[in-house]
Amino acid sequence: MQITHPLQLDQPVGFLHSARDKWLFIIFINVFTPAFLIAFQPFGVNNYDPTQSLDTVFVLAMISFGIINGCVMTANEFLVYRSIFNSPMTRMQLLAWLLWNLVLVSGSSYLWYNILGNFHDWSGLGYLKFMRDIGMMGILPMAGLILYFQNQSAKAEIKSLVKFKPIRSAGSRMVFLSSENGKDKIGIALNQLLYLEAQDNYVAVFHLEGDVIRKNLFRNTLKNMEASFHELPVVRCHRSYLVNLANIQSIARKGRQLKLYLTDLPHPISVSRSYLEDFLKYLG
Repeated sequence: MQITHPLQLDQPVGFLHSARDKWLFIIFINVFTPAFLIAFQPFGVNNYDPTQSLDTVFVLAMISFGIINGCVMTANEFLVYRSIFNSPMTRMQLLAWLLWNLVLVSGSSYLWYNILGNFHDWSGLGYLKFMRDIGMMGILPMAGLILYFQNQSAKAEIKSLVKFKPIRSAGSRMVFLSSENGKDKIGIALNQLLYLEAQDNYVAVFHLEGDVIRKNLFRNTLKNMEASFHELPVVRCHRSYLVNLANIQSIARKGRQLKLYLTDLPHPISVSRSYLEDFLKYLG
């Protein structure tokens, strides 16, 4: 069975493609930025005068940056994006798109800054410094939004598991497992297999014999064992576990973790965050 690495950059992301996500992205960035500038006055926006107090002109100037950049980002998200991407972006494309947004907002901010200041700092070096400062500030709300979108996406997929039904199509098909040197072997009916667990240099295979859970140890790696389940519903849910989807009785969310409850097993198996996305894909 082929498991996709969770950090693979050619995998699609399930957010920032809908109009709702785009508006949230645009509004949050362009509310956060003026608020941050007004509250902390970084990068010399107060002319490096710590005694300078807020006045109406300064506040309106900062708000104007949010309005200008909001218009620019709206055109970018709803016109430029649609002409490039017909489907959700991959992770690599998302990174490139976020960098492009930082460059675009830096450019529009620098232009508006010079319009307000009668082009007193209109130079290539000035723009590079502006890009650096905008990038340092913009990466905070962007990172926060990405974490929010990922969390919402995971919650939506977890909710869909309410309708999950155990897979029973594999029936009594036999699977054969062995140690790395081939000396120790065992054949188990697939519907009796519960899960496999990595234990130091061994793999523990847990399966049913009647109503009793048996454990067999094999000197092998979980990765090698995984190859024995090609096109079978036994998948990686954790770096230390392979579980048989056919014997999952229920699924529960505990905090940020997904817990799998298997047939006759008194304790749940955890799905780690790094394998969550791929595991949910197997559940379909």
